[in-house]
Amino acid sequence: MSFRFDSADEGVGGKNMRPPNTRIADLSPNMEDYLETIYLQDLEGSTAKVKNIAEKMGVSKPSVTEALSVLKDRGLVLHQKYGDVELTERGREAASHIYYRHRLFLELFHNVLGVPEDVAEEDACRVEHLVSDTTVRHCTALMKLIGEQAANQGPYAGFVNMVHKTVRDMKSENGNSGKKKK
Repeated sequence: MSFRFDSADEGVGGKNMRPPNTRIADLSPNMEDYLETIYLQDLEGSTAKVKNIAEKMGVSKPSVTEALSVLKDRGLVLHQKYGDVELTERGREAASHIYYRHRLFLELFHNVLGVPEDVAEEDACRVEHLVSDTTVRHCTALMKLIGEQAANQGPYAGFVNMVHKTVRDMKSENGNSGKKKK
């Protein structure tokens, strides 16, 4: 199993993935999701447009336009009617923070706790909006420690494997696959 939590790569805690110091207060989880979607399109090299955002988020174009109006009023995006959507410097910082939180919890849930990736993705998307910056810092420290231990074969290098084994044992005892029931 490989970990991406050390400072030499792009993973959580890596040089391009560090927790920003501040979070934009009073942004709803929905508005945070819009910012994150725009940010990801930019990272992928795509131009963010109302149509692309609507498709990615599974919402209507009028919903996107309304959200962009709110984000524009808050100084987080630049957008002209029928034009491209760009993050302002402040918007990029906020989106980077949101994306960092998402990746942190996705990697914690999936790589450390062994939660199936689809469930870990859904849960990370929910949790990223709820936890405090203090919790993010503590989880970042944990992930960094685990990454360093794995890379250096430290005394806790086998911790993640022990967690995964315990989860497997619990599943077999309970006959539970670990997947959410719908």
